[in-house]
Amino acid sequence: MTDQKTAEVAEPTAPAASEEVQAPVEQAPKIHPNRAAFELLAEQYPELFNLRAPKPLQINIHVSLAEDGKFSKTKIRRALNFYVQQLSYIKAVAAGGARYGLKGEAGEVKPEDAEHAKTRVAEIEERRKAKRDARRKAGQADAKPRAKKPRPAQPADGKKPGKPAAKKPAPADAKPVAQKEQKPETPEEKEARLNEKLASLANRFARN
Repeated sequence: MTDQKTAEVAEPTAPAASEEVQAPVEQAPKIHPNRAAFELLAEQYPELFNLRAPKPLQINIHVSLAEDGKFSKTKIRRALNFYVQQLSYIKAVAAGGARYGLKGEAGEVKPEDAEHAKTRVAEIEERRKAKRDARRKAGQADAKPRAKKPRPAQPADGKKPGKPAAKKPAPADAKPVAQKEQKPETPEEKEARLNEKLASLANRFARN
């Protein structure tokens, strides 16, 4: 009977309609396990694991780290795998000099190790340059050329074209020009014109 009641209590129940459901909390972006393990070692051994001022590590340093007992062998392996692949660390090995362990200097970088590191640096930089060039070409191909605005035609004299001159309005008191001025008829001319018209009418009635 007791087990049955415990099971009923432990069983999750759906929230009631009146209960407010909380929004899911946004999760932080995931970090690669190798990078996460390296950051742990960098916190514990800041003088030994530093991407800004890398130092060539002692040969078989994983043994010393495991003996120190602060991290598991898996975390040590992941951290070292991340660190030795960084370009800044490879350049430090290529430059030669002393190697370092948990207790300070521990041997020297061998000439063959330095030459091998120099070859790796050149290969990495060449690959990065090829990727940058490919991205640049892809960006230029996607960019559309801007349409150029047509320039106004320049006159032959080289002066900039101006606005056409506006016509001046005629003055309000200006009189329209007559096509042809007619002289007034004299009384004699008027009488002669009437006589011709009467004579033409008389001839027309005489014919009828």
